Amino acid sequence: MKAHTQSGSTAEHAGAVIGRAWLRWLRQEHRLIVWLVSKGLPATAVKTLLRIVTLAVLCALIYTALWLAVLLLVFTTVGSWYACDSDLSNESDASALGEQVDHRKSVFYDPVNHNDDPDPRFEGE
Repeated sequence: MKAHTQSGSTAEHAGAVIGRAWLRWLRQEHRLIVWLVSKGLPATAVKTLLRIVTLAVLCALIYTALWLAVLLLVFTTVGSWYACDSDLSNESDASALGEQVDHRKSVFYDPVNHNDDPDPRFEGE
């Protein structure tokens, strides 16, 4: 009989890791329930208490994630406002549209591609 080789994708591997972590969590939860019942607490009260604690932790994580997302959205919005304001402060040729912009000031300007007067920047060519 052949040994099983791991040929799954990254998603399958991640799912297996999460599944093992979930089973570990359930085993620990069961051990906690058995331990608390052995100390004299009723099983239904222990299970209810454990569910309440789990729900409270889950709510705290969701609350934290929500505020982190809101904070990220605010920082992104403020950053985009500042980026737009910085573009508006430099109104030399940035406000010109289309053909009104001097194509010689473009980063990719090459006199070979245009029928212009000779440009002193390219006399050596």
